[in-house]
Amino acid sequence: VFNQVLRPCETVTVEFDACIIKVGYSENMVTVTADHIGGIVSDEDSAMVHAILDKSPPLVNIIKPEKAIYLFDRKLMMFPFPLVIGELTVDVCAYDSASGVKKVEFYVDDVLKSTDYTPPYRWRWDSPGFSFHKIKTVTFDNAGNNVSDEIKVFKLL
Repeated sequence: VFNQVLRPCETVTVEFDACIIKVGYSENMVTVTADHIGGIVSDEDSAMVHAILDKSPPLVNIIKPEKAIYLFDRKLMMFPFPLVIGELTVDVCAYDSASGVKKVEFYVDDVLKSTDYTPPYRWRWDSPGFSFHKIKTVTFDNAGNNVSDEIKVFKLL
């Protein structure tokens, strides 16, 4: 049994083999490691673990560009489709309540352009284009689920 006294602000790490944990409540062997000034204290014991299996994909929505005209990243007015002149910051709203968002990938015409690991999830599109393009984002959660969103954009410059 782990019976060491921890001081405030010390780090406690609990490690376990996720492959043997059953969904729901089950008894599993866990290792507790405490890092303190005198060294590392470690102990193993069994504990009740509540494991939740995350099978649901994250939520994702491209929030910029909208159906509007953009002039060098500034929205001028609403339009039947996104018309982009110059550079544009692509903004994505991504959320996962179960395991959290791991990363958001940004694609133009199915070519990976950038990966963002921290919110706010965004990418600056500064390469020229003189036609319609497909912007696609793929959001991954920490459980390996993913979901995508896409929008067609006409880009000049």
